[in-house]
Amino acid sequence: MKTTVSFCDLAHEGHSCNAIPLGISMVAAYFLKKNTGKIDAEIFKHPADYLSYLDREIPRIACFSNYIWNLNLSYEIARSIKGRSPGTVLVFGGPNYPLDPEEQEAFLSAHPAMDFHVFRNGEIPFSLLFEALRQYDFDVEKLKADKVVIPGCHYLNDGEFVMGEEVSDWRAIDRPGIAVSVVVNGKTVTEGCGANALEDPLNALVWLANAATSRGHRLAAGEVITTGNAAKQAVFATQADSAVASFAELGDVRIDFA
Repeated sequence: MKTTVSFCDLAHEGHSCNAIPLGISMVAAYFLKKNTGKIDAEIFKHPADYLSYLDREIPRIACFSNYIWNLNLSYEIARSIKGRSPGTVLVFGGPNYPLDPEEQEAFLSAHPAMDFHVFRNGEIPFSLLFEALRQYDFDVEKLKADKVVIPGCHYLNDGEFVMGEEVSDWRAIDRPGIAVSVVVNGKTVTEGCGANALEDPLNALVWLANAATSRGHRLAAGEVITTGNAAKQAVFATQADSAVASFAELGDVRIDFA
């Protein structure tokens, strides 16, 4: 039986932040790539769509992005899920989370419905969290009672803060060599590799950081940054198009344009 997982990057209706939920989509894409055939997953941006989904079914795991503009909204929906289905695992992640361990503990204490909060990079920690949950048959209380340390994941167990170390082996990824392909409506329209973004996507990030600093700005911890087009050409979508961008072992990102 497949595990149902919802990924939510919610925003208030009419809010100025109405961008494509790229960050949580990357987490979902990596997770689905690692668990092919085992997961039923959906991604949500609009609260009304997610509430309609919850009227039909309650997921085994509900994931929410944590930004300053959507924390209260997402947390209230998460609390309602917990009230209806105490066994549903609630996972949050995003930049609206303290960097200091004492403040992180206080944040989790103030949000008791959160079962776990992923710190910084989400792809690998969430997949590791899922494997740990599966080993415990999704019994969160038993997992926490055993004080299982999951890299990049934080939680409270009877008031004790359990903190997995941040996952930092991203340096081992062959960024320039990552193969990229874009499929629109079932047809491959372009390909490329990571090296197409200034020879290495990290070079684009360094350039952006330097350019921002020279103009009196800065990059904040936890922000999601796109590092340029790794494909050979830009892809222009139209209404009703369905596009899938594949990044080799990192996973896929799918976008449907209504």
